[in-house]
Amino acid sequence: MEILLRTVTILNIFLTTLHCVAIGLTIFRFQYRYRTGRLWWDDYFAAVAAGIDTAAIAALWMGYAHSDPLQTVRSKTILYSVGLISVAATDWATRISLALAFARIFPPSEPTRVYAVGLASLFATLFVSILIQGILVCRRHSSWIFNTGIIQCNFSRRVLIYGIVVNVLGDILLVCSPIYTLRRVKLPQNQRRLIFTCIAGSTLMSLAGFATSVFQIAPTSWEPGRGFIRVLLGYLESGVSLTICNLLVVVTYIYTVTHRNRHTLPQVVERETKACSNPALPTMGFQSTRMAVPTSMDTIVTLTEISDAYLTD
Repeated sequence: MEILLRTVTILNIFLTTLHCVAIGLTIFRFQYRYRTGRLWWDDYFAAVAAGIDTAAIAALWMGYAHSDPLQTVRSKTILYSVGLISVAATDWATRISLALAFARIFPPSEPTRVYAVGLASLFATLFVSILIQGILVCRRHSSWIFNTGIIQCNFSRRVLIYGIVVNVLGDILLVCSPIYTLRRVKLPQNQRRLIFTCIAGSTLMSLAGFATSVFQIAPTSWEPGRGFIRVLLGYLESGVSLTICNLLVVVTYIYTVTHRNRHTLPQVVERETKACSNPALPTMGFQSTRMAVPTSMDTIVTLTEISDAYLTD
């Protein structure tokens, strides 16, 4: 038992480190976008995800507190519920942020932008539907398991399968939609590799989600290991999701710094600076960058134009 507790503690430290890195990347992203006047809805949803993720980490460690008030059945039930909802909310908030980041590449009149915004709305709807189903199941006392070393809600197989299906659907849409669309955008080869590397990073979300799904539908005879592993994999999935959510912005910043002396970048920066200094372009209380919109998607653009200089009207 002591060895098991030590192993779980090590895993919790690893997960906490992963989440702290993800939250740190979100803070960097928000500050970077704020300084450059490019804050938009995708940044706000990333910040919301980081805030919710903080609550999830707090709930994870409060469950190990030796304080008597936190060791009651009621307190453990509340901590489990907060952690579960926070992890799920973080996952879906990052999906919404990624969909909106995809949307801001395109001008308002572009159908792909409308599709991406609709995709974000779909993700919000799916999360609400999962949340409602979970509440309806867990509000019954008979749905809870109290005697396996961890207090948890025993979801019905129907709810679990529904959650797995919508998670897989969300990940597939996040991976396939940008790949299909970016085939129409001409990028230099090295920049194209960076973009597709970031998109491929979304598959890590799917892999973590798949591992979680295996233990979600595992039989109750796997307890108490099933409960512990299911919780830990849920935290792993949300930590990876939040990290991937900020990856393109961080990669873009590194690309900008390392390619600062190239001839193409000053032209982009100069054009962006002129656009930011235009007082006629406020969006949501912040200055946004409006760049010339090509009449055709088949045009050569740069990495900074894709990840930073989005149209945000």
